[in-house]
Amino acid sequence: MQMLLLEGDDMNQKTGICILLCLVLLLVFGIWYQKRGVENTKNTQEQYASETEHTVLTGTPYKETENAYIIRTQDSRLVVFLPDGKTVYMETGIRSENLSQKLQKQAENGIGFADEESLFDFLESYSS
Repeated sequence: MQMLLLEGDDMNQKTGICILLCLVLLLVFGIWYQKRGVENTKNTQEQYASETEHTVLTGTPYKETENAYIIRTQDSRLVVFLPDGKTVYMETGIRSENLSQKLQKQAENGIGFADEESLFDFLESYSS
């Protein structure tokens, strides 16, 4: 009888160790998976911002005849003008300091957008 109890204790100890190892592996996997998700999200956001900036920087410079909308800096905020460059289409709450240095300089002269979709894509990427 005594021998039977010792074998049971040994089995309980092995089972406990296996359960503990499984929990540790799950914890390590969970941490790895979470870090991977955060990095992917961060990379995706950086890539989108980079693509948006690239589109604007390589897009059309301000020319009245080609652009449906022009964004310019006015009182440290971005303001959207119609093609004439004088009529305000929309005032945004976006501060020019939220833009990169290149975009800040471009916004002083005017950043042109061919259509409303590209305009709102740009504004959405810089609004909070």
